[in-house]
Amino acid sequence: MNVRVESLMKHLLLVEDDEGRRTIELQEDSSSIGRDPRNSIVLNSREISRQHAILLRLSRVGKEAQQFRIIDGNFQGKPSTNGLLINGRPKTSHNLSLGDEIVFAEAVNVRY
Repeated sequence: MNVRVESLMKHLLLVEDDEGRRTIELQEDSSSIGRDPRNSIVLNSREISRQHAILLRLSRVGKEAQQFRIIDGNFQGKPSTNGLLINGRPKTSHNLSLGDEIVFAEAVNVRY
């Protein structure tokens, strides 16, 4: 019996913010991230923009696995106030890999 790899793989964000630690499973094709409660993923800190970033699911041609791209800013293209630090470097977008650390603000860290 063949089981597709993507059906077994879960994509998770480990979030640490003002409300503590939690794990979020990424299931949607696109998600918004920010402090506004209308976002798909809410980060609890006043240092976070209302809509800080976007996550997009990428299908990789010819491969079983999928990945996610994080993009700084909102769906209208306006960048966040604090930007993104990914693995210690400022980025406007990044294809996430296992273990990537995303810093949204001093007190908000996320690991993919």
